[in-house]
Amino acid sequence: MHVMGSRLLGFSQELFDDTSDREPDPDALPPEEMAARFPHITELSMAIAHDEESVVGSGCDDQFEFEFALDLTLDGLERLLP
Repeated sequence: MHVMGSRLLGFSQELFDDTSDREPDPDALPPEEMAARFPHITELSMAIAHDEESVVGSGCDDQFEFEFALDLTLDGLERLLP
């Protein structure tokens, strides 16, 4: 999920600046409804942690995750070559 949701789509937490005071999306589901509707994704997201030096917290190996996603992407592109 992390590879598909972040690395392949070009999102990197380290480059994300969430300091602006924007109004919440009025069409967004409340967290409780999201948790009830998608319990497995909620469970997975609650278990995620990252490197101490990472801006998102501690626990995971961000370098390994990046290299894995890069290898996966490059392998997929290589298979598409004639």
